[in-house]
Amino acid sequence: MYKRVLDTITLLVVIVGLYFTWDQAHQFNRAQNLTNWIDLLGHQLEVDKVLVDNPGLRKYFVDKADITKIPEIKDSVATGNATKGTVTKDTFKKCNTTECTTTEDPGEFDKVTAIGDLMLDHFDNVMSRLEYNEINNPEDSEQREAWRLYIESTLKSSPVLCRMLQKNMTSYTKRFQCLARNACTKK
Repeated sequence: MYKRVLDTITLLVVIVGLYFTWDQAHQFNRAQNLTNWIDLLGHQLEVDKVLVDNPGLRKYFVDKADITKIPEIKDSVATGNATKGTVTKDTFKKCNTTECTTTEDPGEFDKVTAIGDLMLDHFDNVMSRLEYNEINNPEDSEQREAWRLYIESTLKSSPVLCRMLQKNMTSYTKRFQCLARNACTKK
């Protein structure tokens, strides 16, 4: 009889121990999920700060403005040179929704490219973390969908980001590539 009582108590201790282990794992998973969201928000604030610090460049990421590096070609007829034009220096074509202009300011092009790299890397990181959260926390579907819509909307509003993605698509995760292809072709 004493053995049976001891076995029952041992079984209860094991069951309670398993419950506490499961509960601790669940709590750890929730804490990790919260840490992921906080980290993503911190990175988003860094991106926002860069755009706030460079308000003149914001249009390239939210207002469909574009800037491209194009070689300036000397007009062979006007200069009296050979029949083919020659590249003299880089100029930069800047476009908004209604018109295009050119500029010789490489600083603006370089800043737009640098900010674009920052944003694309951030978006790729977001998509990777969303995948982790989707596997481990299926109840967070609302937050995941909000991030996806934000990234998709930003890509649709930025020819610069889409062009940068096209040039370097393989540098990003498959999940981000899929979202980016869809967003950049649905303009």
